[in-house]
Amino acid sequence: AFKLPNADGTSGQAIVTDGSGNLSFAGTGKILQVVQTVKTDTASTNSTSFVTTGLEKAITITSGNKVLILIEMYVGVRSGYSVAFQLYNGSSQVTAFQGDDNSGSIRGFAGDFTTPYSYGQVSMSHNFLDSPSGTSQTYKVYFRSGYGDTSEYVYLNRPHTNHTHAQSVATCSTITLMEVAA
Repeated sequence: AFKLPNADGTSGQAIVTDGSGNLSFAGTGKILQVVQTVKTDTASTNSTSFVTTGLEKAITITSGNKVLILIEMYVGVRSGYSVAFQLYNGSSQVTAFQGDDNSGSIRGFAGDFTTPYSYGQVSMSHNFLDSPSGTSQTYKVYFRSGYGDTSEYVYLNRPHTNHTHAQSVATCSTITLMEVAA
């Protein structure tokens, strides 16, 4: 038997159950909070292992809720070379947000692109809806040189070469986290 609520809900609410037959009105699917980090400095690596970009943000959510992750980055890579990115939550990679293994390919959520000229950067936008366990989450973007040559650097927030040239643009990258009600 179900126990109905004593009063009507408000606009936008739905009837939900506690799993024991008790029904009530509650909001669903709403954005509960938004937090963001803007990274204005640069990061670089020539590593063939994933290292942090310094683009990260923490959020504390209610258990069972989801986190919508929005990532905007500007990347400089020399023509003919590549970079790969992975998303971490704390010290663990978010493996649901990466491509399938493809005969030894580097796995990540973005990568394998080059800029058309030495003063340019590639703009990248990605989003992912995570269903984390627990309440304290810290999302971090990691990157590595995709070429496998430690003499080749990849950059965040600056072109590959001539970053102090009059045609170069100093950019910023962001990570935005939104708590979504379950």
